[in-house]
Amino acid sequence: MGKGKQRLSAIGMILAFIIILACLGISVCLNLRVFCLLKESNTISKVVIATSKMFTSIGIDILLMGVGILLAVISIVAALAYPVWKDWKTWKNEIEALNKVGIAKAYFTQGDIKEASKVLRSVDEKSNYEVCFMKGKIEAKEGEYNKALDLFNKGLKLPNCEEKEKFYLWKGNIIFERAKELEESNLNAAISLFEDAEKLYKKAIAERENFAIAHNNLALVLRHQDEVSEVDKVSEAISELDIALKYDPHITTSYYNKACYYSLKNNVSESLKNLEDAIRQDSKYLKTALEDRDFLNIRNTQDFKGFIEKMAKKHLTMCKNYAIIEYRGEE
Repeated sequence: MGKGKQRLSAIGMILAFIIILACLGISVCLNLRVFCLLKESNTISKVVIATSKMFTSIGIDILLMGVGILLAVISIVAALAYPVWKDWKTWKNEIEALNKVGIAKAYFTQGDIKEASKVLRSVDEKSNYEVCFMKGKIEAKEGEYNKALDLFNKGLKLPNCEEKEKFYLWKGNIIFERAKELEESNLNAAISLFEDAEKLYKKAIAERENFAIAHNNLALVLRHQDEVSEVDKVSEAISELDIALKYDPHITTSYYNKACYYSLKNNVSESLKNLEDAIRQDSKYLKTALEDRDFLNIRNTQDFKGFIEKMAKKHLTMCKNYAIIEYRGEE
């Protein structure tokens, strides 16, 4: 039983006790009065009158005791029932909120952000952490990053928040995007934000070690930190991608990013192996690899050219004219 429920039950018990004491007090006073009348009576008529008053007093006593017991029972029942009613109302509101979150998720997945926002507009953010999370995602998609961060922070503070890793992930995503936007205009601010994003992804991983997408996104942050600082973070990024693929072998971007990072380390065989895994899951990465600067230092190797030729033959719908691919490879 929670502290609030215990407090209400105690109040009910105290109130019932006070009511019974009050009734007993009134009863005692009446009986004392009747006793005094009997003592003062010295004639038969006065004794009869006093006796009549005594029986009347007893009837009043019984009535008062009955009323007292009834009020005491009502007080106790009310004190015990109120928390139950309150819990039921809270549960009902939470179920309704979660139903609306489910509808909003469907709209969100379809890309209809306006409808998703409309569904959740009247839902109390305190009803469930999922409401804060969904509203935050919608605000983030609309570019309202400050509002999104506020909602994620509210969700994290709710006592029923059971999936903190999701909030840390999305907060990290927002900070990461801000950092990338500042890379050219304010490098120092960008570096600071990259560090903040790294901390948030690590918090998400601390909450759930097998959170594959958090490991993947942490690797992206480390890669950007490697670009803007003199510290080698590529090896650490590759390790994080290995962990991501261990927990979820279907994250295609992890294979592609591993290919990029191995290329940066001039490891041609590992780079092409991971690039092939990425293309096998999504052929768009064949074209992406031809334009990605991360492959510049291996693009002119015979292994890379032979790999591209082999992949192009398998994916003619993506690259119909191999001459274009070969030309790009020699840029």
